[in-house]
Amino acid sequence: MRNETAHHPAGLSRRTLLRAGALGGAALAATPFITACQPAQNPASPAPSSPASAARTARRLTLSWWTDIGFPSPFAFIPLGPGGVVRVSMLYDTLTWKDEHGIIPWLAEKWQISSDGLEYIFTLRPNVPWHDGHPLTADDVAFSFMYYRQHAFPWGSSDMVERAEASDARTVHIHLNRPFAPFLENVAGLLPILPRHIWEPVSDPLKFATPDAVIGSGPFKFGSYKEGAGEYQFDAHAAYFRGRPTVDTLRYVVVPLAQGVVGLQTHAADAILTTDYTVMTALGQGPHYRTLQTPPFSIMRLIFNVDRPPFDQKPFRQAIAYALDRQQIGERVIHGNVTLGNPGVIPPGSPWYNPDVPQYPFDPARARTMLDSLGYRVNASGIRTMADGSPLTLDFLADPAAADGEIVRLMLKDVGIDLRTITADAKTRTDIQKTRRFGMALTSHIGVGGDPDFLRRWYANQAYNSFEDGNVLHSDDFTRLANQQVAEQDVTRRKAIVNQMQAVLAEELPTLPLYHRPFYWLYDPSAYQGWFNTWGGIMDGIPLVDNKLAFLSGGA
Repeated sequence: MRNETAHHPAGLSRRTLLRAGALGGAALAATPFITACQPAQNPASPAPSSPASAARTARRLTLSWWTDIGFPSPFAFIPLGPGGVVRVSMLYDTLTWKDEHGIIPWLAEKWQISSDGLEYIFTLRPNVPWHDGHPLTADDVAFSFMYYRQHAFPWGSSDMVERAEASDARTVHIHLNRPFAPFLENVAGLLPILPRHIWEPVSDPLKFATPDAVIGSGPFKFGSYKEGAGEYQFDAHAAYFRGRPTVDTLRYVVVPLAQGVVGLQTHAADAILTTDYTVMTALGQGPHYRTLQTPPFSIMRLIFNVDRPPFDQKPFRQAIAYALDRQQIGERVIHGNVTLGNPGVIPPGSPWYNPDVPQYPFDPARARTMLDSLGYRVNASGIRTMADGSPLTLDFLADPAAADGEIVRLMLKDVGIDLRTITADAKTRTDIQKTRRFGMALTSHIGVGGDPDFLRRWYANQAYNSFEDGNVLHSDDFTRLANQQVAEQDVTRRKAIVNQMQAVLAEELPTLPLYHRPFYWLYDPSAYQGWFNTWGGIMDGIPLVDNKLAFLSGGA
């Protein structure tokens, strides 16, 4: 057994980065167990602002989101985007957490991992209280993991957990039914630990929406929620194990994306999120407002329903890729700072990014030639036809508020492909995606900057974020690789497998990333400072900046 103290190492190699960030050191185990609680650095991420040097106290801080995300219990929040799960993280804690360098101890002060990756032993911090004053113990942790076996967490899975048991008040043993490489990040760092004395009698957690359902151990206590209005108030937990939060009252209000700047200028919110580069350049570099840019871990992409003709033809999907000037689409929509979409899906800036995959430069002449060879001829109206002479008109599901959809439609019309655009609200669109009642869909979401197992989950129909739904791929090679990487305990070998997965995706093209985009966190520095970027995104890859560490003394 080898003991390692948690610290923030500098100058990590790429191999060490991957080892520490993805496996917490498990790949180095030569003895039955190792102790691994070392954070990792991500040299590819933009440098964070320095929370320690900024004014980081506020009596009241108001943040914005653009929709109601439901009652903020671990089961009742709405997984339509990451707003809900991030809100829950303010009330509830997890065994591990992440700062700007990597995975760090949280409720667990240290852990051990068996060499086969099938057992994790967590030692909890002493004297951690629940919001109601009861002590948090290993029994609560064991109960939580077993409760999630019966009632799935909406933003994650723990189906690899076979059993969990407490051996004393501060030690919990978690046994897996199969090795799961991203366990520390995507399970231990994601699942909220529940108070057993409250949740044990609850048989239907979706209907449990009383004040007891939001008693956690997190830095904030539940204050109020206005259903439908999307207004939340959380109050500082004075007895928090990391110290009282630097914000007394944290509020979330609904501010539509298109009205974000107005909301900031009228003080409806103290910070807003935007993807528009011109907003950042116009407002975010002066004395009144400042900006923190996240890595480009949000993606705008087309999903092809490969079970529906003509999208079942790989050359047809590739022809669409050549027909689209993806750089221009990004420039016209987010107005600058565009990162061209990686056909392998994982974006630049991630340590898992594979730059050596097939590319599809803008080449409309090549697209026309490929479509001609597939037998889709252009009629007198300039529209391609099928073998029976009927127009090739394809259903295209898109967000009515996304300008990308109309640009895609016009670019494809230029090569003779006619699109019938179908628009709907977010809930309806995600329902259509989930049931695959579309030909081609335009979607944007986060979550592509964290552990690469999301690639497996997409094509195993295990998406957490509703906007990720709709993927299908019939590839034995991809399935084999996906199953290998999630079990692989050696980080170097796992990276090689993930590279191969990206190569398959780039060749088969079941989805076409148009571009990767950063978020711009535009904030009023007189209200609050000290925001920073989380390594790989909060929890399982959420590139937002309201990490609970931003509200704690000393920050990250």
